[in-house]
Amino acid sequence: MVNATNLTCFADNAACPMQSEIEQIQAHLYGELASGSQCSNYEDISEVLSSDGNPLVWCKQIENQQEYAFRFSEINPQDRLRVYPRITNRIITVSSGQCYQYNITAGSHRPALDLNGDKAAVTWAYSNGTVNGSVTIPTEMSALDSTTYIYNGTKIPQNETESSCGPRCMWMWAFKALGTFAIDQDQPMALFQCPITVSPVSNVTEDTQIVSDGMAKLAASAIGLQGRFTNPPQLNGTRIWTQYQMYPWG
Repeated sequence: MVNATNLTCFADNAACPMQSEIEQIQAHLYGELASGSQCSNYEDISEVLSSDGNPLVWCKQIENQQEYAFRFSEINPQDRLRVYPRITNRIITVSSGQCYQYNITAGSHRPALDLNGDKAAVTWAYSNGTVNGSVTIPTEMSALDSTTYIYNGTKIPQNETESSCGPRCMWMWAFKALGTFAIDQDQPMALFQCPITVSPVSNVTEDTQIVSDGMAKLAASAIGLQGRFTNPPQLNGTRIWTQYQMYPWG
């Protein structure tokens, strides 16, 4: 398995012009590092606190529950070789609440308008029998056998309200494309909407140990972030921070 970070905003000697873009790329990179590492299982957070080891990330793998935990360590400033970390009792978790699934009912293609900043895209109409809507995904961010994660915000995650489900919670979307393998051909395209919540840090004793609500929203959105905004010409240059990350083969 190979993990590669999307650094397209640095291409052609360009640079991300805003600090928020750099923060989003950094948040996504940390997520890739965590997801690519070995995960230790737990059923209750007390198992994490009582453990003598400290893997990069802990995973709760109980049916219908998806949660990850990170336990903070400290290094004595005099230990310049950073050999003997002290494992603390401070933990932060990220969890997914109940997700909603929508069936794809139709799709319409939009040609590329490079001069105006628009890209070729497909607008997918979705429904679950009660809620109807549509989502537009650039064609470059979707392919057979892939899943595209979407940050559907109009502002940077720290300031987003419409896609927020709480002070430390963000709604994240995932579009599952058609599969080409026989085992996947019976599974239709679908769109999922899930609330992702990042907890406060436990057992905080100093302000420097706090992870703010804004940073929690940024972390909750990391799977779909790429650090680049869309700029639809019909909105007179208004920045819309909807972002996409495609993950091939699921």
